[in-house]
Amino acid sequence: MSRGGGGGGARAKGKAKASEILMAQAPCIPVNSKFPLSEYYDRAERLMRQAMIYRAGQDQYNLFVIQARFSSLLLDTIPKHQQFKQLPQNRERYKKLNEPLCRAISELESLKNILDEEDKRRRSEKSAQNTSK
Repeated sequence: MSRGGGGGGARAKGKAKASEILMAQAPCIPVNSKFPLSEYYDRAERLMRQAMIYRAGQDQYNLFVIQARFSSLLLDTIPKHQQFKQLPQNRERYKKLNEPLCRAISELESLKNILDEEDKRRRSEKSAQNTSK
């Protein structure tokens, strides 16, 4: 799942897929080593809890955004933090989040397909309504 900034210029704004629009709502969090690494881990754990709430409520759109933020935090932000490289105990906490990260990535792929299909169906229904008027 690409997390590149910009780029999507070839696709008109109105034709962007639902997953692309939602990914834009989950930008990468820049690293600030002034904040202790534990705050980033705490944030990741809060995102996991929030994902459970959205999953239970079957809120696929917000679940997608939360899982994208969680994945970005673990893949892009935390490993770049100065303390991550310095203290081995920080890596232990990271390893504990590895299994939830794998589940989140798998869920993101599944949600991407579901949301994009749903969006495609909705657009074709809307298009059919507009042509029948």
